[in-house]
This record gives sequence, C-alpha cells and structure tokens, in this order.
Amino acid sequence: MAFNINNLNSQIGKHGVQKGNLFRMTITPPPGLIGTQLPTAMESRDLQFFCRAVTLPEFDVQTDEVQPQAFGPVVRRPRTLNFPILTAVFTVDGDMKIPSYFHRWTQLIINYDNTSQYGSLNGALPFEMGYKQEYATTLTVDVYNEYGEDIYTYKFRNAYPINVSGVEAAWANNDEALTQSVGFSYDILSVTGASVPRPGLGGSRDVDVVNPFSSTGAPGFQLTSDSEQRLQVAEERNYTEGKVLTGRGWRYPIGQSEE
Repeated sequence: MAFNINNLNSQIGKHGVQKGNLFRMTITPPPGLIGTQLPTAMESRDLQFFCRAVTLPEFDVQTDEVQPQAFGPVVRRPRTLNFPILTAVFTVDGDMKIPSYFHRWTQLIINYDNTSQYGSLNGALPFEMGYKQEYATTLTVDVYNEYGEDIYTYKFRNAYPINVSGVEAAWANNDEALTQSVGFSYDILSVTGASVPRPGLGGSRDVDVVNPFSSTGAPGFQLTSDSEQRLQVAEERNYTEGKVLTGRGWRYPIGQSEE
C-alpha cells in the first residue's frame, strides 16, 4: 500500500498532538515542613507556578542475558523495573524562597548544619539522618489538553529530594532568571493510563481460607503462600481449642490447662 500524506494529516487532525508546556507539578508538603519550618520558605502550593520543566520518567525494565540451550543467541529475560530519578527545574523567585524550601527539606533528610557541634535540628545532630515519615511525601504531575482538562496524571509516592543543584549566578546573565534543578527519589509510581490491580494479596492466585471468626464460615482471608496458609490453620486450631491470643502468643485462659 502506497503511503498517502493525507492519511497522516487526517490522523493528526483527528487525535491532535500534545504540547509540551501543558503540565502542572504539585508537591504535598512533607510533615516535617508543616508549621514552623515554612515562614521564610516558599509555600508548597506556590511551587507549582515556578516549576518550569519536568522530565517524566521512563519505564526501565532491567533484564538478564541467558542462553536457553547453553549456546546460540542470547535471550533477554526481565528481572526487575527500576524507577529513575524524577528531575524538575524551578525558576528561582525574587526572595530566594525556593532554594530555602529545598534546603530546609534536605535538612530534614540529613542535618548538614555543623556550625554547632552538638546543635540539633528536629532531634538530629549534625549529619544524622531524619525519619523518612518526616521528609517523604507525594508529588503529582498533571498533563492537560488545550481546553485545560486533566488528561493524564503521574503520582510519585514516598518522594524526597536527593539532589538540589547549585544556582549559577553571573554578572553577564542580566536578562536571565536563575533556575534550580531538583532530583527526586520515590518508591511508588502510578499513572492513570495503567491497568488497576484488583484487590487481594495475590491477584488471580488468591486462596480463600475459611474465617474461623465468622458464624457463617464465609471466606474471610486471602492467602498466597504455604507459610501464610499454615499460619492461618494454626490460628484456627488454637481458636477452636479455646486458647486466647496474648502478647506471648496463643495461651489457655488462666485456670485452664492443656489436657
């Protein structure tokens, strides 16, 4: 079939093309930056207006090379999927509050201020690490169409900055705004275009186990491994034998002994 440029124009006219500037990045403030940490730093809700660029991450499937028959061409087998660093570029505001925001955030991860040998910040001495629940948060990148409708969303959970770039200042840059690049690490990535996993511990491999605490005997637990199934059977046996669960495990009530 011969190529027809009119078919290409027709498909582009039908589906359109996505413009690169229709996005918004929002940062949910991490718990450690809520309250007393913010007076001299940029508010999280204002950061979205200063994010000038963001590199939406690739899906990088790691593979191992194997030879199924011990000879011949190498075949690649998937092993895992790594989440790359999420990189965002911010325009620096006139009061330098954006650098202050990310410098304070980094200080929650590791207290880099060693001006005082025994001075602490949030309970951390110089170069001590903070608690992840204090500095990890959720980042959201929304992609919009020309009508302002949200058409695709990336969510990055347990995210925190691992690289806050320097800010290049130069006398020659009289007409240029300062910018700062920030790299974020994260544990969980979800996108609106992906399939939604069905509830359960093991997907289609779930095993229904009778709930001993249900008067109807209806399935109440979904287990996926032999060890979990053995644990559930043991708990059911202990319950039917009249034992109660204590801090030291299953025990007979006081005054009742094992016959």
